[in-house]
Amino acid sequence: MKELIGYEVKKLWKQRQLMSLMMLFCIGIFVLFSINKIYGFGENQFSYTSYKHMISDLQDGKLSGEILAQGIDDANGLNPHYTKTGNSEEALYRSVYGEWYQVNDYSNWLNKILNPEIQFMGTQNNYQKRSMEVQKKKFVDLKGLKVSFQGNRGIEVIQSLELYDVLLPLLMLLLALGLISVEREKNIGVLLYPTVGGQRKLAVAKYTTGIMSAVGLGFMIVLVKLILTGMTYGFADLGAPVQSVCGYQDCPYKISIGYFLIIYVLLYLLVSVMFFSVFYFIVLSVSNRMLALIVSIGALGLFWIFAYKISIGSEWEWLRLYNLWTFLDVGKIFGKWQTQNIFGYPVSYFSIFLCINVFIIGVVTWYSITCFNRSELLTEEDVRRDGFLHLHGMPGGSFVGECYKCLICRGGGRILVMLLVVLFLFSPAYYDCLDSLDKVYYKNYIKQVEGSCSEQKSQILQKEKQKIQQSMEKLQTGNLTSEAYYILSRYILREKALNQVLKQEKYLKKQKKGCFLYEKGYETYIDTGKVSWINLLFHGTGILIMSLLGVMIWRVEQETGMEQLICSSVSGKKGVECRKRLLIALVSLIVCICVYGYMLFKIHQEYDLSQWKQSIQNIRSFSWIPVRIPIWFIFLIAGIIRWIYLCMVGMISSVIAASQKEYQSAVVLNFLIGMLPVAGYFLLVI
Repeated sequence: MKELIGYEVKKLWKQRQLMSLMMLFCIGIFVLFSINKIYGFGENQFSYTSYKHMISDLQDGKLSGEILAQGIDDANGLNPHYTKTGNSEEALYRSVYGEWYQVNDYSNWLNKILNPEIQFMGTQNNYQKRSMEVQKKKFVDLKGLKVSFQGNRGIEVIQSLELYDVLLPLLMLLLALGLISVEREKNIGVLLYPTVGGQRKLAVAKYTTGIMSAVGLGFMIVLVKLILTGMTYGFADLGAPVQSVCGYQDCPYKISIGYFLIIYVLLYLLVSVMFFSVFYFIVLSVSNRMLALIVSIGALGLFWIFAYKISIGSEWEWLRLYNLWTFLDVGKIFGKWQTQNIFGYPVSYFSIFLCINVFIIGVVTWYSITCFNRSELLTEEDVRRDGFLHLHGMPGGSFVGECYKCLICRGGGRILVMLLVVLFLFSPAYYDCLDSLDKVYYKNYIKQVEGSCSEQKSQILQKEKQKIQQSMEKLQTGNLTSEAYYILSRYILREKALNQVLKQEKYLKKQKKGCFLYEKGYETYIDTGKVSWINLLFHGTGILIMSLLGVMIWRVEQETGMEQLICSSVSGKKGVECRKRLLIALVSLIVCICVYGYMLFKIHQEYDLSQWKQSIQNIRSFSWIPVRIPIWFIFLIAGIIRWIYLCMVGMISSVIAASQKEYQSAVVLNFLIGMLPVAGYFLLVI
């Protein structure tokens, strides 16, 4: 194995045109950009010398926090003292003042974290309450932590994500291309079988070489940062708490700056390996090197759009969080406290980051070893492994054999489990958008009277209406203090929401056994009213799984060269096709239960669907239904319709699989055809 790895390294280094010069060029650009950052060439930048000069004046007492704050406003109007231009002077004042203010205000900031204020109107959901509890437990150990102001901009420069960090993914892409290109371009993959090392050992050697090279290149980039920054800014006191560094006050770990740098380097190396694994997977999956290059750069561009064009708090924020470019900013991921909603519980974003990286590396490790340069020839062992001779001695022996052949041998079951796990772990949580006071008050009123419509609840609503009317009369008199006027003017804002609830009450009294319920969750699951884009994500996931499995099921004989043998089997070609349709119906049922069952669970977490036994006519948008039908029955009908649609997507894949030569193109085409009606419905409803 050592000889194979050494040979791969030599072979990689000999590709001078592709590897050596390009890597040296990228590293040279990285050094130039780093120097530009440190020396501050540019109108809005400042050099390390001006920064150290200001820090020295601040420590000697020539400057104070008040002077720094005033200097931010006056920097452009005065002759610059530390820098050459007014803009760079202002940037310097802002940087130093931000660090000084963070250190001096840290104790107050920590008290606010440990003693959070109660949310308005008590509209916190269970997840928000749990998140605040977890946050308090994380930061309680930091009580009494002594942070110090020493001028730690050098540490900030080392771990900050800059434009030149884009070079790391490019280096990993070149590395992946260099490792695979030799055997593929010279078409010597078939010769790997009779060699001493064999195909599997060579695959292990190649991937191991790539990981070692990725770690080496990643460490080289970090080392350049450390050397250049250490020679200029210095490292100040490495024993000081990391919370002393500007922008890292919300780091929940009680560690020093030195330990933080060590962890940063290790995480950067992990991300380097992850990037290499992603590109290695792409290059290994695509037969043409130029096509692999186009796909890789296109994927990077798409991820960049997600990372920098989607704002924080947006409905699409999950595309920004679970993103290769976001993972590159390892300093912020480890040094800033962030949580994500996983099954209704707050989970550290850093933990999710580690799991995704390990998952990607593990999957690519398995794929690179088992699928490297697979031969197109079908041996007797392959036939036995694929289950063709598993039952009854001939292909298509039984339905169980068909399941074994497609789901076990061809990896369909692994694909199903893998995509469902990804959906369960990383699907975004539903969020009740209460973007106006009317929506907030309406939800609170409904929750107060939720349940059967009775005289007692009618009296509660009427009393509330009288209070609002009395408040309006008091406001008209004008004999009020400013505090009373403010309170009453806020109170009467509930009138519009209350009128909506009263209309709902009037409607329910006409129904037999009318019941108050918050209809938004029920409408969300059935895709009526204002539909949620998260529903589109669940629908798309189901269609994607069925496209992957459907095309695989219909192409399994074609890919293994067993099409002619089916005709001579006991049941013949029609019997095999019949069993494939039954298999697709079974798989689509499993996908429907898993995907839409989890979707129902997520909706229940946010909206509370506890009134599922009540009549659907209690929801005004379904008043057109003439018969009293329980909500659970409508949910069941919606599930059956979705199952039938997923089954149709799998059936259509038979035609598409036969018309396309490549598996990937057939999956993409099948997915697009399946998504067209869903996207059209969403656009129509929206």
